[in-house]
Amino acid sequence: MAYLGDLYGREGLSTALGYPDTNYVNGVITGYTTLGTKNATRFGERLNLGANWLNEPHQELWDGEGTAPASGIPDRLSAAIDSLEPEDIDLILLLARRLAIKRGAD
Repeated sequence: MAYLGDLYGREGLSTALGYPDTNYVNGVITGYTTLGTKNATRFGERLNLGANWLNEPHQELWDGEGTAPASGIPDRLSAAIDSLEPEDIDLILLLARRLAIKRGAD
């Protein structure tokens, strides 16, 4: 779901899946809500990915560290991200999760 959220944007993904806001998608991406097999099947069909796409791993979409590839990120930002210390990355991820939750509540 995180890959699809990056690809479509959370609002675009929510709209494509038939949700009026991003609350559910934010919850699934941040791990506060589970996707479930039925929703995974329905979402795969709605996005023309195939019924089982979200029920299967897609290692080719992830780098060796378990994070989404930097495609779509400008080179200058990608270089800045690469220069961050691990503890700084952890803080940024925590902030991003909190912002996603706050945006979902607005």
